[in-house]
Amino acid sequence: MELSIIIPAYNCIDTIERTLNSILIQDLPIKYEVILVNDCSDHDYSYILSKYNKKINIKEIKTNKNI
Repeated sequence: MELSIIIPAYNCIDTIERTLNSILIQDLPIKYEVILVNDCSDHDYSYILSKYNKKINIKEIKTNKNI
């Protein structure tokens, strides 16, 4: 990967799709990945991430404790 886009996420289920859509509309001439850091959120992002996984390379990292 040439670029990693890191998204910290803590209870942001209402805005995460808007964030991912914003990334999708960018005309990036390089390969990139999206890393969502789930900071012990109460929300489950897996459903939303699965919708976007075919369009962009998304990885989710879950923390064990809110830091």
